[in-house]
Amino acid sequence: MKRLTITKALFKTVANLLFPVGEACIHCARVENRKNDPNLGPYTKCLKLCQRCATHMKPIRAPICHQCGRQMDRNSHSICFDCRRIPNRYVEASRSAFQYEGVTKDLLTVYKFRGRESLARPLALVIEQVIHEHYRNVRFDGLLYVPIHPSRQYERGFNQAELIALEVSKRTKLPLFHALEKTSHTIKQSKLGRNERLHSLQDAIRLKESIATHLENKTLLLIDDIYTTGATGEVCAKSIRDVTGAKVYMATIAR
Repeated sequence: MKRLTITKALFKTVANLLFPVGEACIHCARVENRKNDPNLGPYTKCLKLCQRCATHMKPIRAPICHQCGRQMDRNSHSICFDCRRIPNRYVEASRSAFQYEGVTKDLLTVYKFRGRESLARPLALVIEQVIHEHYRNVRFDGLLYVPIHPSRQYERGFNQAELIALEVSKRTKLPLFHALEKTSHTIKQSKLGRNERLHSLQDAIRLKESIATHLENKTLLLIDDIYTTGATGEVCAKSIRDVTGAKVYMATIAR
């Protein structure tokens, strides 16, 4: 009987190696039965990650800056130093799910630069959770996304923010407004500081006249993949608010 039990256990082990049961991790492809990971907090059901990869994700936790959503120390001011230096903001508030490092950085890199468009859906689930966690008391009238220049979209094959926004729109039933366009090619913003970004993007992003009347006095959510200095969001929000009076909030995967 004991020998039979050992044989069954050995057979089960070999079978699991040859035909693994569970879901493949979207980062490393390891197959395992997923469990709720406390490290991911509210985002545990959004991303199919193995436990090893999940430990290398860093959700942004309270306390955070009320303006830009940056994670802060326990005894910090409710508004971070950078936001206090720049009080006149066009974006009402910005919130992000994760810190831009480790597995989060890897996922966004393969999504954005290696054409792994299948990640748009799980990333949209993350944005949906950001809305639930941080904007549950805000009644949005529609969604927007940060535009990229046509030449960059041709090079990349897609706009990473637009694909995520499309998925969020499908799930939330909020209309997606293709309202913004980038009219001039700028150098990569990741290499610039905030003031340099603002100068680089000045007059590079504009609101489409055909869409403007549909946005008057609306409350809108602007979606992007990464928040770096906030300059891109500010330029987008300014181009909308100056013409339509709409309020613009922002949500990103990481910062």
